[in-house]
Amino acid sequence: MHTPTLLPTEVLDLLAVHGEQVTHGIQITARKWASAKAAYRVVLPDGRQLKARVLLESVSAEGLLLLRESVGYRNGFASVIAGSGRCLLEEWVTGEPLDGPFPPPGVAETCGRILAQLHRSRMPDLTAPTTRVADELALCRSRLGAIERAGWLTPREANDLVSLAESSAPARTEVGIIHLDYCGENIVLHPEKGPVCIDNETMQIGSVDLDLARSLRRWPLAPPARGDFLRGYSWAGGPADASSLPFWGLMAEALSAEIRLRYDNPRIDAPVTALRTMLALARAEKP
Repeated sequence: MHTPTLLPTEVLDLLAVHGEQVTHGIQITARKWASAKAAYRVVLPDGRQLKARVLLESVSAEGLLLLRESVGYRNGFASVIAGSGRCLLEEWVTGEPLDGPFPPPGVAETCGRILAQLHRSRMPDLTAPTTRVADELALCRSRLGAIERAGWLTPREANDLVSLAESSAPARTEVGIIHLDYCGENIVLHPEKGPVCIDNETMQIGSVDLDLARSLRRWPLAPPARGDFLRGYSWAGGPADASSLPFWGLMAEALSAEIRLRYDNPRIDAPVTALRTMLALARAEKP
């Protein structure tokens, strides 16, 4: 049983702007390794529920609102009601979490289609699309270096992973609005709306190929469901190139490991193990 706690000042101020005088809510998360500093379930006097989210200093509520307006408030993502400074108010979505490898029939395909629609959304006019493979390689070198210095990889492993990335890099990548944490852990199955992603504060502009790969690495679906997800993505016109998934999977695991290292997440061993597995497979394939 969660005990109500006094809401932060920025949440109280945003609620007051919209005529709500609620002072307490239930804190539901305080993940240091996500873009949200904390999130709260807020019950209004008329019984309606909202999610209030306080973002980290590096994330702007106004920037997220701009992206959500470009995406449109279609089913598939929890609606944003208002935002100011580092605070967002969102709809509260109930449903069963989809964090397992075996989602119900048809759900994985629908989730793939939702991600494709996100990637195809019109970017804000102020955003200039660029080709980012070289940028991603530079970030990967930096991330692997940090992981090595922290003792999670040996110097040889880090160097060999860099070489593997460089040798398998595609010529280019499509850039669009990406989620960067679209996975079963953040999606619930609503009884009427179907799959709805409820944690969207990581939305940004970036490589759609990286985003697709990270979704598949973060959500280890059973082979039939993974095929359904990719089929739904393809049928909905998703622009990511599935043939380059091995390269972008390495980028995704290096990103996961670096994020978890930065915020002292005890689960850093999972992406590090995945990087070592990729390296072992590549070495085994060499003549």
